[in-house]
Amino acid sequence: MAISGKQPRVVISNLLVAIAISLVVNFSNFIYLLSLNPDAVPHRMTMVSAGWFMAIQVAYFTLMAFVLISICTNNWKNRNSKRFLIVILICIAVSVAFYFFTPKLRRGTELIFQFNSRRWLDPMLLLKCSLTLIVAVLYGKIFDLVYQKQHIELENEVLKNENLQATYNTLVNQINPHFLFNSLNSLSMLVREKHNDKALDYIDQLSDTSRFIFHTGHNGLPPLEEALSCLNTFTYLFELRYEGKQLFNMDVGPRT
Repeated sequence: MAISGKQPRVVISNLLVAIAISLVVNFSNFIYLLSLNPDAVPHRMTMVSAGWFMAIQVAYFTLMAFVLISICTNNWKNRNSKRFLIVILICIAVSVAFYFFTPKLRRGTELIFQFNSRRWLDPMLLLKCSLTLIVAVLYGKIFDLVYQKQHIELENEVLKNENLQATYNTLVNQINPHFLFNSLNSLSMLVREKHNDKALDYIDQLSDTSRFIFHTGHNGLPPLEEALSCLNTFTYLFELRYEGKQLFNMDVGPRT
């Protein structure tokens, strides 16, 4: 996975997952807000406070989930069991810190933190933090598995390309001696028959073709225009060798 190209997309996907986790763990807040009666005068202030409190809770747990997911996705790019345990312990410590700094409402309007409340152990809040931790860790592990799969596929593609390149170089090394041997025989035939102009033209075309073959074998795929030019030269050599008994036809679209 290329960090420069995919890092922004990873951050965006992590943020979207964090928002989804926050909405799930705060689903009870939505139920409570919907259960309030806006026409009841005693509950109007409570409903406004509950709306703001719900937005704060969603933003807070989004931040918590995003931090946990970021920790997991940035530190699980290997299969070290010790690293896995360290990441889990760090996530637990971060979850505990977020638990004690969770904003809460007191008396319906006063915003406090969990460590300022009279009860340090809040079962519902503990359930929310635990669920956020578990889902974030699971997502981080799934992300790690996907990363490992993509990394393996990329390595396989690199190995395939290297294998193809090695096979190509081997074939070029095998073909070149035969090609040069046959070409020299054709050239000697032209010289014996005193076709000097054709012989000189044949030497030029053979030089261009050999140069292209060696150059392509070391520098990868050439532009299509150069390949077609070399192919025309190559077919010209065969036409001279077989005296027009071998025909070639090329049809390449202008867009190509």
